[in-house]
Amino acid sequence: MQFIRQNATHKVVLGPFVDVGDGFTPETGIALGTADEAEAILHDNGTVVDISGYTWAAITTADGYYHLTLQSGISGTVGHLTIVVQDDSVCLPVKAEFTVVEEAVYDALFASSADIHTAAISDIESSLVIVKSDLVQIYSDTTAVHSDTTIIASDVVQIYSDTTAIYSDTTAIHSDTTIIASDVVQVYSDTTAIYSDTTVISSDTAAIEAAGGALTVAQDSKLTKVTSDVVIIGSDVVQIYSDTTIISSDTAAIEAAGGSLTVAQDSKLTKVTSDVVIIGSDVVQIYSDTTIISSDTAAIEAAGGALTVAQDSKLTKVTSDVVIIGSDVVQIYSDTTIIASDIVVLDAAVSDVESSLVIVKSDLVQVYSDTTAIHSDTTIIASDIVVLDAAVSDVESSLVIVKSDLVQVYSDTTAIHSDTTIIASDIVVLDAAVSDVESSLVIVKSDLVQVYSDTTAIHSDTTIIASDVVVVDTTATAIKAKTDSLTFTSGTDLDCNIQKINDVTITGNGQTGTEFGV
Repeated sequence: MQFIRQNATHKVVLGPFVDVGDGFTPETGIALGTADEAEAILHDNGTVVDISGYTWAAITTADGYYHLTLQSGISGTVGHLTIVVQDDSVCLPVKAEFTVVEEAVYDALFASSADIHTAAISDIESSLVIVKSDLVQIYSDTTAVHSDTTIIASDVVQIYSDTTAIYSDTTAIHSDTTIIASDVVQVYSDTTAIYSDTTVISSDTAAIEAAGGALTVAQDSKLTKVTSDVVIIGSDVVQIYSDTTIISSDTAAIEAAGGSLTVAQDSKLTKVTSDVVIIGSDVVQIYSDTTIISSDTAAIEAAGGALTVAQDSKLTKVTSDVVIIGSDVVQIYSDTTIIASDIVVLDAAVSDVESSLVIVKSDLVQVYSDTTAIHSDTTIIASDIVVLDAAVSDVESSLVIVKSDLVQVYSDTTAIHSDTTIIASDIVVLDAAVSDVESSLVIVKSDLVQVYSDTTAIHSDTTIIASDVVVVDTTATAIKAKTDSLTFTSGTDLDCNIQKINDVTITGNGQTGTEFGV
């Protein structure tokens, strides 16, 4: 398998082309234009390209080998490439295998400055050092995120708890503002009654004071009425004081709770608190004044008859106090009207806060869920980064081995290049030797023809010999049958039963005195 550079023109060697008859005699006259087959097969899609018109030349010093110039078009497709040349009546088929590789790969292997990608490996190693550093930073950042999300999760739990408390507080505030509104209506009603009563008291005490001297039955009745009214006012004032104390406490609690009140709403709440404090102060003053009036009118009523100078002075003081109470009540009336208006606005704001808190509560539940998911994901990411870091370490180790292997490959390739140079030189020598062998083979062929002729004669002679051997074998068998009947009773001496010598019958046994008698 030979490598060729993509999109480049290459002069490649094809061969050997040998005689179709004997299978070894080089063919030096092969022409692509007259060959039966001259194709390039691209293995990416099986495309077959006719190369009969490509540049083709016999190599002068290497009989049977040819230079084929592959055009850039045929080397444009990366992958396996097969060249086939066949001329059925002249030579045996020749096939050559090539691999088309990308320019960068080819240059890395065969260019004069080729370094078998050691530079690229160094770049990869440098990149991996940066990647490893980045992974360490990512791991650190992820650990920080993990820590932050843990804190966030804790904060969300706390926020959720706080908003639940705020929601509970605003629910209580809403309930309190409803009570406050009801109390303000009651205060408004009580102050209206007080104002009416103080107007009557003012008129009655003025009439009593104008009369002077002994009180008439009607005046005494009015004074009794004044005492009764003052007692009622005192009772109302106590109720108002109680209500304003609750209002003051509730508005202070609302203001402290805060929540999602706007600056304007918070300002109104501050104003309500301030007004309630003023009302509380006024109510305390009214209560004090009505206590005095009650005491003074009781004393006047107990005295009966003509009023003393001191009693008349007390009655004058009652009238003055009632006028002051009337003024305070008017002020309270004005303040409670403002408070009532502010509480309506505040109640609407609290309703908005409650709605917002419901949404906030829902959002916090989602935030808690998302934070939990983030916490879980960062835990997984942290685990993955540990695994990835280990993998990068493995890759680095592998690259060290790969680099070492590539250095060895480069060394081996250099050695192979050196060896192929020597082989090329040896092939030239071998080619000369082959020529000598071919000459010797011609002589050998002639000798073989003679050997064949001699072998044929030998074969004929051995056929005759074989026939003679059969005759000899038959004769030997007959002789053996005769010799098998001979007897040797004394060593190698043959036992004989001689009856005649020279066709004359013998009479003795050849011993002295019993000669044969012939």
